[in-house]
Amino acid sequence: MRKTAIHFHRVLFAIFWCMTSFFFIDPQGLAQQGKNEEMAFVPAGVFIMGSDLAVPEMPTHEVFVDAFLIDKYEVTNGDYYKFLETTDRYLPLFWNNVNYQSGLLFKDRPVIGVSWNDACAYCESKGKRLPTEAEWEKAARGGLAGKKYPWGNIPDLTFANFASVKGSSIVGKYPPNGYGLYDMSGNVWEWCLDYYDVDYYKNYKKGEKVANPKGPDKGIYRVVRGGSWYFGFDLMRNSYRGWYTPQEGSFDIGFRCIKIAK
Repeated sequence: MRKTAIHFHRVLFAIFWCMTSFFFIDPQGLAQQGKNEEMAFVPAGVFIMGSDLAVPEMPTHEVFVDAFLIDKYEVTNGDYYKFLETTDRYLPLFWNNVNYQSGLLFKDRPVIGVSWNDACAYCESKGKRLPTEAEWEKAARGGLAGKKYPWGNIPDLTFANFASVKGSSIVGKYPPNGYGLYDMSGNVWEWCLDYYDVDYYKNYKKGEKVANPKGPDKGIYRVVRGGSWYFGFDLMRNSYRGWYTPQEGSFDIGFRCIKIAK
């Protein structure tokens, strides 16, 4: 994922927007209820994971995933603040930064600045967890086989928020995919459960079938998927594999949760 370049851009961009931001404290400490109690059903089945477009995505291979429920929307600022009211966790990075649409003035925008560890804690509080990389990709594809994006093969600004100077958008603004999921491409990157290994797919032969893969046993980084408003269409493909340091939050990384269907 061009490690040095992307991290350098993130740092410069974060410094610039922090210097121009306006900070406030919510006087009443009241969170608005977000949308994220709604979940969509993803049926059990096989899909083709990966692509032939980039080395970290090769080779394509068949993956069977058990049925699960996944949040229709990315976790919002309103959702996350309600969680904070019941815990001793700190506010996420960039909270109340209007340039990043963070804080309770933007209760229906995706929460950002949340580390992988904090995202896991939020999901656990709901009786859920983060999706594995395989679960996320199956959900993003929405039942479409062999397509680059949740809606097809052509980048389209009417279907996702990407390459924007305006920051994140309200969750659910763009059309859902075939499973009824919103913003699986663009808006904010989404944390996944797996460690990241650029060569992980090399463990498989092209066309080989695996069941419910959990990713590498160890690593430094965790997977992020889906691209964001800040990056272009090349990083928001269904198969694109991003990464980030799990102890840190970013101005364009959020998350959603899943639970296995009973």
